[in-house]
Amino acid sequence: MWFLFSHFFALSFIFCLAEDSREYGPVFEEQPLPTIYPEESEEAKVSLNCRARAIPSPAYRWKVNNRFINVEDSRYSMIGGNLVINNPEKVKDRGKYQCEASNKYGTIISKEAELQFGYLERFPTDERQAVKAREGVGAVLLCAAPPHFPDDLMYRWLLNTFPTFIESNKRQFVSQNTGNLYIAKVEDTDLANYSCMASSRSISKSVISKYITLIPQRVGVIKRYPADIRVKFTDTQVLMGQNHTFECFALGNPIPKLRWRKVGGSLPSSAELCHNNSVLRLTNIQPEDEGAYECEASNSKGIDKVEGWLTVHAHPHWIRPLNDTIEDVEGTLIWPCEARGKPQPTYRWFRNGVVIFGGRFRINRGELRINRLTLDDSGMYQCVAENKHGSLYSNAELKVLALAPDFRLNPVKKALQGARGGKAVIESKPKAAPKPTFIWSKDTELLRNNSRSVKWTCLRVHLKSSDTSHLTISSRAAQWRSGGVAALQHQRPEFGPDHGCCRCGLISIWHNGTLVIQDVSRADKGNYTCFAENNRGKANSTGTLSITEPTKMTLEPSNIDITMGENGTMECQAVYDPTLDLTFIWSTNGYPIDFDKERDYMEYRVLEGGGGELFFKNAQLRHTGRYTCTAQTNVDSTSASADLIVRGPPGPPGGVRIEDIRDTYVTLSWSRGTDNHSPISRYTVQQKILDSIDWKDAKTDPFDIEGNMETVKVVDLIPWMDYEFRVIATNTLGMGEPSMPSPRLKTAEAAPTVAPSDVGGGGGNHRELMITWTPLSREYHFGSSFGYLVAFKRSGEKEWRKVTVPNPEGDRYIHKDDSMMPHTQFEVKVKAFNSKGHGPFSLSAFIYSSENEPNEAPAEMSARSISSSEIEVSWTPVTQRSIEGYEIRYRRVIDTEAAIEEVKTIGYNTTARIRDLKPHTRYSLEVRAYNKAGAGPSNLPIILTTKKAPPSKPPRIIDSTRYGTYFKISWEAVEPLHNESNVEGYKVLYRRDGTENNTLLQTIGHNIKIPIRDEGDYIVEVRAYGEGGDGAMGSIKISKNPGVTVKISYILLSFGLILGVINCQEL
Repeated sequence: MWFLFSHFFALSFIFCLAEDSREYGPVFEEQPLPTIYPEESEEAKVSLNCRARAIPSPAYRWKVNNRFINVEDSRYSMIGGNLVINNPEKVKDRGKYQCEASNKYGTIISKEAELQFGYLERFPTDERQAVKAREGVGAVLLCAAPPHFPDDLMYRWLLNTFPTFIESNKRQFVSQNTGNLYIAKVEDTDLANYSCMASSRSISKSVISKYITLIPQRVGVIKRYPADIRVKFTDTQVLMGQNHTFECFALGNPIPKLRWRKVGGSLPSSAELCHNNSVLRLTNIQPEDEGAYECEASNSKGIDKVEGWLTVHAHPHWIRPLNDTIEDVEGTLIWPCEARGKPQPTYRWFRNGVVIFGGRFRINRGELRINRLTLDDSGMYQCVAENKHGSLYSNAELKVLALAPDFRLNPVKKALQGARGGKAVIESKPKAAPKPTFIWSKDTELLRNNSRSVKWTCLRVHLKSSDTSHLTISSRAAQWRSGGVAALQHQRPEFGPDHGCCRCGLISIWHNGTLVIQDVSRADKGNYTCFAENNRGKANSTGTLSITEPTKMTLEPSNIDITMGENGTMECQAVYDPTLDLTFIWSTNGYPIDFDKERDYMEYRVLEGGGGELFFKNAQLRHTGRYTCTAQTNVDSTSASADLIVRGPPGPPGGVRIEDIRDTYVTLSWSRGTDNHSPISRYTVQQKILDSIDWKDAKTDPFDIEGNMETVKVVDLIPWMDYEFRVIATNTLGMGEPSMPSPRLKTAEAAPTVAPSDVGGGGGNHRELMITWTPLSREYHFGSSFGYLVAFKRSGEKEWRKVTVPNPEGDRYIHKDDSMMPHTQFEVKVKAFNSKGHGPFSLSAFIYSSENEPNEAPAEMSARSISSSEIEVSWTPVTQRSIEGYEIRYRRVIDTEAAIEEVKTIGYNTTARIRDLKPHTRYSLEVRAYNKAGAGPSNLPIILTTKKAPPSKPPRIIDSTRYGTYFKISWEAVEPLHNESNVEGYKVLYRRDGTENNTLLQTIGHNIKIPIRDEGDYIVEVRAYGEGGDGAMGSIKISKNPGVTVKISYILLSFGLILGVINCQEL
């Protein structure tokens, strides 16, 4: 009866375990996120999400600033695990929130999520003072953003009216850090009203400042100023994986050019330059992006630089997160938890939401150690890794088990086999906690005496963590009793030197209960029983061992020596026990061959008589290696190996190093690579310049590099040029793969040897001499501090005047001299220089200084209005011949001088048309001549009024009737409005549908006949016209097919109305 009850209890316990295995503690699927709630939000609630999976389903609680929230309060509500805060208040509700999820297996807490309140106040309503700035001088308009949170504003500047925004260009820049508008140099066209618009991305709100009027002032000659960086950056700290933007903008005249570099290296591959190089954007920042970044602004008057250090930190990220763990009662748990970050993270541990410390718990650098585990230690554990950039939570469940030994789920294998002369391994894996002791018996006795060297033997092992891994015992007898394990020991055990198992003769029992029989013989056949016992109970399980004949190799594979691309064969055969199945496995260098992957190069074939063949086809160099044939049954195996040698072109040389660097040559050395079983006959050196993708053979000394050499001189290089080199080996079988490129190097500097080309110039503004040339490309700079020396003199003079242009990309020099006579001939020449010296001068060129600006105003100006939006202007030419054209200046009479617009002609034309004017508007017009030196005086302005706008109402087509080969189209008369020109007639345009060939007809009546000769659909368009131009259009589709007439919606295509719509949109 007790036997049946005990079995029933054991089965019930197993079923309970199976039931528990389907249940588990909480695991977060969604955790609360940091939230910014707009103070002006109309939603009046904020939701923090929390969801965990668990069986049984979890219960939730929330904490704010480490205090539990009373969800009975009407201000709070719970939807599942989500917390909803109604009518949030900044004073009461801002803080750090945590969600807690619990079931019977334990409790976990979420990471903290901070609730903050966002706002953006309005700009002050006080009027802003106007800013006056001299032309040619830089200016800064301050945005002065109002109080706000968070600091994520995006800035834009309005020009005069909304929505006309200023786009950043090489002269103007809007800083997203300060919001200020920077103008490198002020021009007369900058006269306008400016307003700063600040927009918060987080709360979707924008505010606009009062207008600032910028008034450019011209005082004498516009001067030039050196580059002056006003938008700067400083040392910055960013997180790995984030994006970062550097801003740099300089004032100056001429407008400075901006260049970026990473000090001591090249810009990251993710770097992007935008806004005319004013912004350097780095995306997905990595640790190797850390370093100093420099922005250089330069113009012809000077250079300015700014530098800042970028430090890359990292949010904690897991190296070894927690995993669910099952441990035995009374054992020791060592639970690793490892994360990395910058700064290095610190660790905290929680059990069921409570911080762990002291007692049996020890924490060392994230690792948790619990000694003498108890059932009460089961629960949900969390490891928290954190640094100043954030925290990381890892959750796992610990289950502590206490079980008597039980073989039901994993008994000893019933049918066991061992090959004669080999090794038999019998595993014992009962479910038990704590770990049991093991005893093995053969048949009815505890491993009794047999024909081998083993005498009466009792093997009794009780293994704990402090035990040695094995021991050897000799004793006379032992027996298994119902009350436990007893040993009748007649002498002390003898301990073997390896201390790894309990050994009698050739029998071993390992710490996990596995029985190993070495050098198996027929006498080892029989039933083997494992007895397992711990303080919770005991159990046993039996398996039967049978003995088979060993597997032996009869034909071993032979070595093969072939050339790349050739074929070869390896064979092997074996004998084995006829009751078993034999399989051949081929491996190379210790790894099984994947014949699907290598199907183009290797093939496995089965031979008659129990053999296997490995066939190589089109062998490659990588196939060289040791190949093993393994003949395997489910009991034992045997192997034999052979070598395959594939000869081919050499492998890549290694370690290309730079030994000596000069201006036109360098000395390289390298280490010998593999010759792939064929001696290297010679080497080839290749070079690559700057960022070129093409490798070219380099010229070397000696010209031929023999196979026993490992150093050479590369000659005929360009001074002060960036190079990379690589080396390629060759043997009788071909040219091999190139080496890895050498480190990038820069050759030594030397004086220039090439002169600039295309020297010329002439003209320019008043009292100026412009000298131009084609800059030398980078490969001819030959050194640092590169620039140009410009020499010039008046024709006939002996003394040369010389100036330097320090800009390597400079292509002109403008000489100003108030005493310079117009159209004076000069002789000019240019040469290059660098830190090592000067190059040769170019050939001399003869050019002329600028002329005077025109001093005569055009006479007899006249104008006529052609339509409501167009005026034609004509005038009498000036007598001065050195002009480039004429400027027609116009504005509405009601506008100020600042609103003047211009139309330029080129050459000697004396008529021009002004388009896109407003209808029935008075305009002031004047004309003046211009050349390179500037513009001359204007004539006295004349006033002209444009014609009234054309009729805006389209003709309403009321009938279309077919009469044989023509259609009669009729429409209602168009009545113009009081501000529109009178109707003088109608224009009718028709075409075949789908074509662009139009036919135009005109009439003063209200109908017209249209000839239609071919079948098909036609589009007919009717519009009224007057002195103001063509009016709106009405249209109809007609068809020559019987009885088909389709009317189309009226379309407003008046050019005047279109212009008005466009102007309206722009405003």
